[in-house]
Amino acid sequence: MEVAKIRANVVEDHEATMARFIHGLNRDISDIVELHHYMSLEELVHQAIKVEQQLKRKGQLRRSSTSSFNSSSWKDKQKKEGTSSPKEVASDPKE
Repeated sequence: MEVAKIRANVVEDHEATMARFIHGLNRDISDIVELHHYMSLEELVHQAIKVEQQLKRKGQLRRSSTSSFNSSSWKDKQKKEGTSSPKEVASDPKE
């Protein structure tokens, strides 16, 4: 990071660099990262990466849990195939 700043001829204090970095993050990540304490840009970057990985993991869990079972999907499939529900198939034993 320091090499990139030198090559770009950017001269600013560490606090300004960290503030600019946080401002450039995804809003969900920056909201969480701002709650943590960090002393250097390296710690801040590491924290942002950890938060990003956690959010991705949680996002995948939510997507997989909602898409793995959708109760309306099997009902719609039965309607399209013309099959009836188990209640309708069962005949009355008195008949």
